[in-house]
Amino acid sequence: MVLLIDIGNSFISTACLFKNRYIRTSIPNCKNYINKDKLKELVNFYKKKKIKFSLVVICSVVPSIDEFIIQFFCKLKIQVLYVNKLINKLSIETDIVEKKKIGSDRLVNVFYTINKLSTPALIIDLGTATTFDYINEKNIYEGGIILPGIDISMNALSTFTEKLPKVKFKKTNELISNNTKGAISSGFYWGYYCMIEGLVNKIRKQKQLKIKTILTGGHSNLFSKNKFIDLIDRDLTMKGLYLIHDKFG
Repeated sequence: MVLLIDIGNSFISTACLFKNRYIRTSIPNCKNYINKDKLKELVNFYKKKKIKFSLVVICSVVPSIDEFIIQFFCKLKIQVLYVNKLINKLSIETDIVEKKKIGSDRLVNVFYTINKLSTPALIIDLGTATTFDYINEKNIYEGGIILPGIDISMNALSTFTEKLPKVKFKKTNELISNNTKGAISSGFYWGYYCMIEGLVNKIRKQKQLKIKTILTGGHSNLFSKNKFIDLIDRDLTMKGLYLIHDKFG
């Protein structure tokens, strides 16, 4: 069995393909939070489900903790496939100038999309940052758009205001609300909804192509397929990691 790990700025997300479905769990990735006990919690989560793994596949955008996590699994005598060191082997053609600065999670998503889905494609990832990654009809990763993610935007609103409360991101049917929490919920849900719709339509118009749009990330399940979202797949990165394991593991 293979354990898939995506080390992000907000969470360390893990998944294991078990009986044709992904079993997931995650822990917050906060400063001074990650230690052996927290990593043992991840391992024990799968042990309780009687899932044993002999290989760990890791991609990360937080290099300062990578070696600590790799050594943790090595001491358990579990083989580690560190995707960050395999990036060149993925043979992804790109127009991005600073190739070494591209997040490994974004490259994993692009790799999976090129190999398993159709292009041209636009990958929209609702993570710590909200990212748009465009792959053209020749399977060249042209570049993308980066803007603040949903959670950090909501945290900033409550942190830098005195009276506005912190609310949980959720889908809401109401646009106009008669209370503060409802107004914030509506603002964030429909604000991001309209932002995604507007950028997708603008990109499609500029490229003059029928572009497949793929929505992924932690909050993607709160959206639904429509005219500007063709596919919603929260497990896109995990599927990409598994595909890399298949090809290079």
